[in-house]
Amino acid sequence: MKCRFCNYSKKFNLLVELANFPKAAQFFLKKKDFDKDKNITLKVLQCPSCELVQLENKPVSYYKNVITASSLNEESKKEIVKEFNIIIKKFKLEKSRTLEIGSAKGDFLSAISKCNINAIGLENSQKNIDASRNKNKIIKGYLLDKLAITKKFDFIICNNFLEHQPKIKDFLEEINSMLTINGHIYFSVPSLKRIIEKSCLYEFVTDHLVYFTVKTLKRVFENSGFDVLDCYYKNNENDIVLIGKKRKLLSLDNENKKMLVILDSINKKVNELKKDGNDISIWGAGHRALAAMSLANLKEINYVVDSAPFKQGLYTPILHKKIISPEDFLKKKCDVIIIMLPGNYANQVKKFLKDKKFNGKIIAFNDEVIK
Repeated sequence: MKCRFCNYSKKFNLLVELANFPKAAQFFLKKKDFDKDKNITLKVLQCPSCELVQLENKPVSYYKNVITASSLNEESKKEIVKEFNIIIKKFKLEKSRTLEIGSAKGDFLSAISKCNINAIGLENSQKNIDASRNKNKIIKGYLLDKLAITKKFDFIICNNFLEHQPKIKDFLEEINSMLTINGHIYFSVPSLKRIIEKSCLYEFVTDHLVYFTVKTLKRVFENSGFDVLDCYYKNNENDIVLIGKKRKLLSLDNENKKMLVILDSINKKVNELKKDGNDISIWGAGHRALAAMSLANLKEINYVVDSAPFKQGLYTPILHKKIISPEDFLKKKCDVIIIMLPGNYANQVKKFLKDKKFNGKIIAFNDEVIK
């Protein structure tokens, strides 16, 4: 078995084995079918790597559908509207394009549609959709199947559906990909805390493949490209709610543009000096210098100087310039030396050249435009 989140595949921590267990929450029989009834042994495991509590058994056949026994009453709908009005205001989600995943018969969707958002639903069961008063607002489909949805969402809601999923990492990554750059999420899941505190291990059910604490719920989302903004209990601590935001990843576009300007200035400086008849060398054959001179295409330099004996006599990559020792350098004609060393190393080279009475021009490259 592999962890349903982190793919850990070695020995799991066995928490409990429950024998004589029903094979599914929605497995009901007629009298004539009693001989088809077979119990299972439910194994509850914990991943030693990510700590997620999960079941060993396979998902039930209907895990893509949301099964609801009853409709939300008016009091419950009012509580939902109240909760979401606060969330929408707090995180500035007014008028947001919103998707509810696992809409069932549309009761929750109907409630949140009374808030200041533009909400649609996603539900795999056609039977549920047909029974909904909001069928024109519900798209038929399952998240990890091919969906004809191309426009991204500002807000995605998933209410007590994640725990049914056999591939929660894939599930969350797909949701992340469907969000706009500043997209938010709202997830609710059953709480493992209550099961443990009340010792009601009969709350485990084959339909729910994973069980969350606040700690593991946060970890799962933080490792799926989200920043957690809030996490709290609701429904008498039976459920945990997590509100998150799509994580903004680092961009180096501006830095790359600045670097290209810097490298272009080095290239132009070297070409100008060469045009004036100067012999030019670079001091430094470290990775930083090798990359900079290659990216700047400094074809007009004569040599590269480095004090490391194992580099001397060899040639640089890309430009194929010979690497020589400081002693050999002093014997050769050089009008301009460009020092490409970080920190205090450049000052040490300047002192060395001064002590050796080097008469040429010294240019220190300090990661800035050379004028």
